[in-house]
Amino acid sequence: KQIADAFDIIDGKIVSYATYHPALYEYDKGTFPNDNVMSFGRVMTKVTETTKGYASLLIKNIIEEMNLDNERFPLRDIEAKITYAKNQLVSAEEFCANASNIYEKKVGEIYLSYCNQLKKNNALDFDDMLLLCYRLFTEHEEELKKWQKRFLYVLVDEFQDINRCQYEIVKL
Repeated sequence: KQIADAFDIIDGKIVSYATYHPALYEYDKGTFPNDNVMSFGRVMTKVTETTKGYASLLIKNIIEEMNLDNERFPLRDIEAKITYAKNQLVSAEEFCANASNIYEKKVGEIYLSYCNQLKKNNALDFDDMLLLCYRLFTEHEEELKKWQKRFLYVLVDEFQDINRCQYEIVKL
């Protein structure tokens, strides 16, 4: 049984165990308000290795469409930069605006195009699950209150390994 499905009853109360992504996935399904802020409406698909492959394929196609050199812009490096940016709560627009050289500007263009492709296809990548939850909680107080009411206490195992986005969600 996966940890996301695990629970115990302690002193007559249900205690749930979950990692970030499965917990937020379960919470998020059908939760996002259907407005321009969240832009994905009620569509949310569970992220699997297949969707990770889909994300890689999207980025690879964008690099090819931009006629960029694969050696200068290796797929894994671009994926890592996009993941890092999302985990630091840096949007594609912010990334582009803060680019300080031609390489960063091109990476920013890839990131922006990638986000637009995901949005066009009503798709989310692994990092979006956290990023959109953070946005949901910071932009829609009523949703944050539901989360806070449901979970009075949150224990984070290996806290030293969480990224900024995870930290900000727990802090809320």
